Amino acid sequence: MYPIWHLTDPDVTREPSDPSVFYVKGWIAVESDPVERLAFEDPALKVHLPLTTRRLPDAEGAYGLPTTAFEAAGAFDLVKGRDSIFLSFRNNGADYRIVVPVRSGAVDRQGQKARKLARIAALLQCPRCRCGALRRDHGVLTCPGCCATYPAGETCYDFLADDFRDECGVVDSDLVSSNLYDGLAMNFVHAHRRGLILDCGAGRREACFENVVTLDVSADATTDVRGVAERLPFVNDCFDAVFSFAVLEHVKDPMRCAREMIRVLKPGHDYLGRPFVKCLADATRTELACCNTLIGVKPLEGERK
Repeated sequence: MYPIWHLTDPDVTREPSDPSVFYVKGWIAVESDPVERLAFEDPALKVHLPLTTRRLPDAEGAYGLPTTAFEAAGAFDLVKGRDSIFLSFRNNGADYRIVVPVRSGAVDRQGQKARKLARIAALLQCPRCRCGALRRDHGVLTCPGCCATYPAGETCYDFLADDFRDECGVVDSDLVSSNLYDGLAMNFVHAHRRGLILDCGAGRREACFENVVTLDVSADATTDVRGVAERLPFVNDCFDAVFSFAVLEHVKDPMRCAREMIRVLKPGHDYLGRPFVKCLADATRTELACCNTLIGVKPLEGERK
């Protein structure tokens, strides 16, 4: 099992409380052996942005893993003008890197959503006949091939047709999963900040990003595209990375979902899949079987240096 890490600061989705100060705060949970050599890679930051560490009992109780908390604070001028800085650590004989994005100020969430939906409009295809170039008129997308129609609101494209619900066993529920992206996922969000990532089966996301397209069956405010993973409404080879967290162990046909995720993923790019922790053993086998039998794409298990 690779280490789990999470950054609570800096939070690039919110306005910083003090723009003159750069905060770094987070934690690392590991299965075995201690976290070693945790430090900034930049020698100047090692001196002027010293890290402090401590044990974190709350996270240890939640994950059942030894957890190290870390934090640092210094003048924002130390990192001004950079996209990111890097922390490195060693665990169980392997070296890992944590990407620490440099905040960019407050996020215009409404504008972010509008720009994202406009950007992906050209990537949409009819999930019924797979025809692209959907026409939009008065809040409706129309397929030029089969003439199927789908609602296109200001905040979401809705491809969850009633027959797709029945086909894929979708059941409406007020219970929508809500999780933060962990540190490894955030590494990829930052690495592909000029590209596009599909978060397949996203649920409700507390943090939203302009380069991450959320797809879910729920009509949550954070959902960009409503639909089923068995019939993704996107053209082939259009995403730089695909996430599926705690998804394949819950769908009716995981192999079909995996094929769809691989179809929309650009060749040679990144698939990051992770099952719900309580289903870890069985779901991991499911995900590996689904992905390894396709075109050689394997779930990433961690970003090593």
